[in-house]
Amino acid sequence: MLQATEKRLAKNPEHAEVYKQQMQEMVEMGFSRKLTDEEKKRHDGPVHYIGHHAVVRPEKKSTPVRIVFNSSAVFKGQCLNDYWFKGPDLLQSLFGVLLRFREHRVAICADISKMYHRVLIPESDQHVHRYLWRGLDSEREPDVYVKTVVTFGDKPAAAMAQIALRRTAVEGESQHPKAAEVLKRDTYMDDICTSVRTSEEAKALVKDIDEVLADGGFKVKGWQSNEQLKDETSQMKTNVLENLSEEKVLGMVWNQNTDEFSYRVKRSMIPDLPDEQKDTTSKWTKRRILSQIAKIFDPIGFASALLVKAKIGMQRLWQLGLDWDEELPSREKAEWVKLFREMENLDGVSFQRCLTPPGAMRRPTLCVFCDASEEAFGACVYIRWELEDGSYDVRFVTAKSRVAPLKKLTLPRLELQAAVVAVRLDATIRDETTLELRETVFMTDSKKF
Repeated sequence: MLQATEKRLAKNPEHAEVYKQQMQEMVEMGFSRKLTDEEKKRHDGPVHYIGHHAVVRPEKKSTPVRIVFNSSAVFKGQCLNDYWFKGPDLLQSLFGVLLRFREHRVAICADISKMYHRVLIPESDQHVHRYLWRGLDSEREPDVYVKTVVTFGDKPAAAMAQIALRRTAVEGESQHPKAAEVLKRDTYMDDICTSVRTSEEAKALVKDIDEVLADGGFKVKGWQSNEQLKDETSQMKTNVLENLSEEKVLGMVWNQNTDEFSYRVKRSMIPDLPDEQKDTTSKWTKRRILSQIAKIFDPIGFASALLVKAKIGMQRLWQLGLDWDEELPSREKAEWVKLFREMENLDGVSFQRCLTPPGAMRRPTLCVFCDASEEAFGACVYIRWELEDGSYDVRFVTAKSRVAPLKKLTLPRLELQAAVVAVRLDATIRDETTLELRETVFMTDSKKF
């Protein structure tokens, strides 16, 4: 494994140098250590060696070249992950974290730096995380190292990291209750995302979160906000991106200057999209179409009206009985070409992040609309605020669509299915939001229920 990694790195000296530096940094930061001959002889417990290789992602500004330790690599029919329990799923609802990130005027977010590497593992587990390294010097025998911290590729790694973060939050709760609550509820993996009413509140919260994290051995890479939070006396690394106004937050593109979410659909996401003259020569399969649809990430549901067309189209392909790699009939292909061209128009479409407008008064009302057709049904939610001047402000919250089942249902029954989606959306929002809501008004076909 080591020789294969060295051969691949030798093809790109720049990547090789970055890889070598990262290996050295892991030792310097205490994430790995080299075993002595005496330690290897003295240890009488289980031993396992993990292979490692480079993953290159140029779009990642902070770590374009990443070292990956593969705990799932199979050797003689077994791998390290066969012996681990996965542990509980402790992640918060992605929709819930995004919803609370949208609630107030000032948004703040940050990544926890090297989150997994902040969690130590016992010495007995270190020896099943041995690996070989010789600094790209293929003329000598490799040294034996062990990982001293949680390895990203381990099956229970996510649960262990979340448990450590929650324990850190609990221990800091007495001194900084608001910061602890954010760490327990407004984090998704290593991303911290929340919103507050004022810049002053944001500054205090960032400072408190940093202190709580430091007590647990964690730290953030740097805070981002739609407000300038750093002052002359502050040492906080908090800023608004000036040269690069767009930042991805939990998969959503967030423009900090305009404070809007938007979609970025590149033509490369729909490879080899043919011109009208070449529609009959391009090969389109069910597998290819599904892979392209999945590239449009829409956890809030703003693009539901368009994506439901893709869901209906996929259902139609299943009804035709096509295999995954069987070419579509020309008529079907023409329909998908047309739909993908529509999807390209999503590029640049934006909507407001903040759900609370300036001058908002009293508690807001949720307005939930639902409807159905013979092909699909769904619901969308808006929040309505009364303003100081007596006018009203309405903002989009979320939407969800579903395809009608293959078993034919009457339109009234589908309308009821849409109503169920509406009620469940309302229940989810009420469970996740910290806003005090006045009431929910449900509407379907211009009638309240």
